Amino acid sequence: DAFNRFIDEINLVAAFEWWEGSVHSILAVLAYPCAWSWKQWRRRKKIHRLQEYVKSEYDHSCLRSCRSRALYKGLKVGSTPDLMVAYIDFFLGGDEKRLDVAATIQKRFPMCLIFGGEGSYMSPYHLHSDTLLSNLLGQYVSTAIWNRLVAGLNTQLRSVKQGSIRSTLGPVVSWIKSHGNPQLERHGVRVELGWFQATASGYYQLGIVVAVNENFYKSHHHHEHAPDFGDRSRKNFAVPLLGSKQAIQDQPCTSYGVSRKRLTGGVTGGVINEETLKSLDYKRDYLFPLSLLLRNCRPIGYAVSNH
Repeated sequence: DAFNRFIDEINLVAAFEWWEGSVHSILAVLAYPCAWSWKQWRRRKKIHRLQEYVKSEYDHSCLRSCRSRALYKGLKVGSTPDLMVAYIDFFLGGDEKRLDVAATIQKRFPMCLIFGGEGSYMSPYHLHSDTLLSNLLGQYVSTAIWNRLVAGLNTQLRSVKQGSIRSTLGPVVSWIKSHGNPQLERHGVRVELGWFQATASGYYQLGIVVAVNENFYKSHHHHEHAPDFGDRSRKNFAVPLLGSKQAIQDQPCTSYGVSRKRLTGGVTGGVINEETLKSLDYKRDYLFPLSLLLRNCRPIGYAVSNH
């Protein structure tokens, strides 16, 4: 249909060319800081190209609103500050507003939010919460409570290392259980750490699952392993996540201890808790020591800010 064609076109525009990857590989061998700067520059160009495509080239045929299609409004491309994750905002047109929107939104939970960053010193994992997301969740919790949760979670995520997923994610799981959820559960909201796999490429992404229906967790937490979830990502609301070609921050996933289920158009993944955390793994290659040394070099154009 029109939406699937739109996703295919977006993936085509966002995909890197072969020569871009070749230049990055060469720079990674000769001068890794330059490779990091090159990759960030190309990401910035890609996001700008996506914004131009959605704003002026795409006919907005996937939207139901006649007004939005005619005015080329209703879609907006955004990204995390580090350019690691891109997303699209879908806005409701004035001619399709309904009184049952709040009830419809509640049916879309649980909602998947992908972390930005890559688990390194220069680009730690973090949860990007913009005004749109804050206003959306503000229907259930106050903005102040949500912002405190995001700030505390990002503080915990700074210590998560890409090569030590199991050992460094443990404190994050404990913090969510002891500090994050007690504040949210008073308002009927709960968050859980999760992993997501958009394609069968063998890579997964980290994020959180936001649920407003407590029965979702009560009915599944009796099992030893975490449940799978279908298409409950931000794309069901105003900010859908793009495919894995755009969400560049990935981890090699070698674990199959967590049960999986792929739904058509859905997201494969599971909740990370004390039991399933043991099943996560990060595959290192023989050049890991050299890669660790190179990744600790300061890239060109990267400034360290003191607070």
